[in-house]
Amino acid sequence: MASAKSKAKVKPSGSAKKKASAEPSWLRLPTDRRSERRFDPRSNTVALFGTIVSSVGAVCIGAGVFGQFVRKAGPHHYAVHLLIAGVVLFIVGFVFSSRAVPPMRVGDAGLAAERSGTIERLAWHDVDTVRLASGTLTFSGFGRLITIPVGPHADAAWLALAEARARIPARVSSLKDELPKMLKDAGEPLTLEEPQVAGLRCKASDRLIAFENDARLCGRCGEAYHKEEVPKHCLSCDAKL
Repeated sequence: MASAKSKAKVKPSGSAKKKASAEPSWLRLPTDRRSERRFDPRSNTVALFGTIVSSVGAVCIGAGVFGQFVRKAGPHHYAVHLLIAGVVLFIVGFVFSSRAVPPMRVGDAGLAAERSGTIERLAWHDVDTVRLASGTLTFSGFGRLITIPVGPHADAAWLALAEARARIPARVSSLKDELPKMLKDAGEPLTLEEPQVAGLRCKASDRLIAFENDARLCGRCGEAYHKEEVPKHCLSCDAKL
């Protein structure tokens, strides 16, 4: 017959229970490494069309200028027509190029679209609404809007929604998983520069963060706090700090 001692269950120590139940902290320094992935659109017919039309327009303008002002035999009777057609074609090409699908970025800094040489960013903690309708994934908040067309940006859309579920789950709980899974090794991994946190205000206390060393960040949503005012949980995404 087994003894009472052998029947007794071994209880975990207090430190073991604390370790098992402890959540990892998401508190980060501004100097900690951050990264993101850059995605080019799979097809960009609109951009190609705009570039071709603009190029033809530029050639027509050049021919019109030569025929109207440079030609030794005097102005050519088609020079003005070439000038007008060149200007119209150049404008049409520019409009189409501006409507082209831009490269997208998804990562620790949130979402970003590359437009006209600039990067428009929307941090995770600034996202208020996430919608998926008519083949477009839309993130809005803080007066900004980032739209990801699923057709040319299927990989970026999948990663953006997956990251949103992990970082701001309360704002995407109503969305279903309807996107095709991202291809393996899709996108270009990039290392982000250190964020500019000096001059920001602490989310918890509204205290001015005067120096970089005074800042602490939520590694999940990117919210900023003063090092002396860090709450137990992030006020934007509820991550443990």
